[in-house]
Amino acid sequence: MLDGSLRTATAAQVLGLSQRQVQRLIREVRADGAMAVRHKLRGRLSNNRISDLKRDYVLSLPGRVEERRKAHQADHGADRSSARAPAPACLPINHL
Repeated sequence: MLDGSLRTATAAQVLGLSQRQVQRLIREVRADGAMAVRHKLRGRLSNNRISDLKRDYVLSLPGRVEERRKAHQADHGADRSSARAPAPACLPINHL
């Protein structure tokens, strides 16, 4: 693609990106090499990280954290779909 053998429209479609995004990536790779496409926060802390103070507070709460985690897993587990009742074969239709 960098040598012109692949059109940006085709590359955008294959990568699931816009043509503008592909053009930006090509420009960055030509300027900075392959390192241009890696994640920019690599090796640094996330901007959305939970503060140490809040994390320590939640972990200090008496014994409830593990219970909440288990309850959450039970509510959202993979086996939940098998516990659903089967859909009725025929639903009544009201014309009034």
